[in-house]
Amino acid sequence: MGDTATSSSAGPPSELPGWTVPTGDGRTDGKQPYLIKNASGRFVFFTVPEKNTPRLLVADIHTGKVLDFKPSSAATLWGATLWDHGSPYGVNGTDLRTGRVTQHQGFGVCRPSESQVSGEWMYGLCPAAMESPAVRHLPSHTLVSLPFAPESGRVHLGDGSLVRQTNTGLEVYNLRSGKAVRVSGIAPEALTYGSDWTVDRFGGRLAYTDASRTVHLVGVTGNASPLAAIDQDVAATADFRQVKTWQARWWLSKPVSSWKLTVRNTSSGITTVVRTGTDARA
Repeated sequence: MGDTATSSSAGPPSELPGWTVPTGDGRTDGKQPYLIKNASGRFVFFTVPEKNTPRLLVADIHTGKVLDFKPSSAATLWGATLWDHGSPYGVNGTDLRTGRVTQHQGFGVCRPSESQVSGEWMYGLCPAAMESPAVRHLPSHTLVSLPFAPESGRVHLGDGSLVRQTNTGLEVYNLRSGKAVRVSGIAPEALTYGSDWTVDRFGGRLAYTDASRTVHLVGVTGNASPLAAIDQDVAATADFRQVKTWQARWWLSKPVSSWKLTVRNTSSGITTVVRTGTDARA
């Protein structure tokens, strides 16, 4: 996706024992909870207080280690990729497993102050450039302009759709035609007292509660992004004559009802099914 950018390497991860972060004086500050910005696969992007200054961190949930990156407040996660400011414009995608910048996406003359990714879609907000926010369809490089002024923290991106909070309710836009088509009459009561709303980045649906605390789910018509492996922990090759056990993990972009693992012999070209399974999430 996009052009390959220059690369940089990250240092070794630091420990996050018991999901606590040491402060400068060696003690753990347990007075304030972590503020989760977003999570994807085995990684989580969150904020912690440190000497009265918020600090942004990326950690591996499975190992409990904080990775040696310094993301900005505009960053976001999708699988093993950390998207953040590019230079001079656009956003760069850094592979969290290697520390190398492997992708770049442009947003015109813009260095987004806020970004979101969901499947094949990326949202960028550029208030400093006085440009309208836009969504890029990554496979086709299509840039979809949005018909509203830049607003921070009032937009959630779904898979092929976008939800905007207004002063009177929620606006849902279908992006799959290459244009932002507003879906009318969606969740007008979503902003009444005691209600809340969110968007599932991995399934694309809007969820909101009304005044009676009833949860509503709203979908948008059209094809969702195809199933994809958004992260993996696996050796490039395996010699089963030398090892009896082989461990590998893949993280998927959405739940599946069944799966099949095949192995191809590089000498003969013969493919063999070695494992099958039923329901799998993440």
